[in-house]
Amino acid sequence: MNGISIQQVRDYLNKLAVELVPDETISANLHLAEIIVDNEKSSQASADLVREAKLAIAGYYAYIAYASDMERGMGDLPAPVLAHLTLLKEVADKLLAYAKRGNPDIAAPVGLTTSHYEAEDNVY
Repeated sequence: MNGISIQQVRDYLNKLAVELVPDETISANLHLAEIIVDNEKSSQASADLVREAKLAIAGYYAYIAYASDMERGMGDLPAPVLAHLTLLKEVADKLLAYAKRGNPDIAAPVGLTTSHYEAEDNVY
């Protein structure tokens, strides 16, 4: 899965134990993350950015599995778990957005010559 291992997902989630989320669940999350990112990414997105987006999404989904199991057992989720879910979602969404956008080259705006664009006294 683009070089991402189950252990790397566990590490991303602060060494999440296999007893809390089985390897099979994380493997399925990695597969789902790969499908999502590969179908959404820009052709200009770097391999590193694509990999990080896949890791973040797989981690988020694995943490959802952990939280869902916890909720079934406790009937509710502790506030720190909810906060962590929110943060993981924000990171996953942001990295996917970056992958969709890609890495476009920055060029001088049309109509400006290089000398005007690079002039020290101009503030843009």
